[in-house]
Amino acid sequence: MKASSLRLLLPPLRLLTAAMWQVVQQQSVKHYGMLEELVSLVTEAVPQLLTDRQRGLLLLALRVKVTLSDPADDQAHLERIHSVSEASQDEDVTECCSALLNLTNKLTETPADSRRLLQVGGSNICLQHH
Repeated sequence: MKASSLRLLLPPLRLLTAAMWQVVQQQSVKHYGMLEELVSLVTEAVPQLLTDRQRGLLLLALRVKVTLSDPADDQAHLERIHSVSEASQDEDVTECCSALLNLTNKLTETPADSRRLLQVGGSNICLQHH
């Protein structure tokens, strides 16, 4: 890609990055899906930005928050978790994916548990697994 073309991409990329930073700072879980997409796109474009393990765990942590906040959309959650699992070569990430798949299945059965887990801090699920 030419330098002039890259210069055209910078302003929208800066705006998108600033918006996603606001999402992170405000912990706006309803927009974590978009943040997850940005992380995926950026790390695919620049793979050396994060290790496979870092990328997988970050995407899963975001997915945990989204899953706990909206367990009713279980099919979308399951598809995203599977895509992270398939893209990762890291055994720990694969184990976390498995744990999150089990959690997602349980949450669709008992929505009250999802609210309780979200209040406790569901993003530690994979971290506690290790």
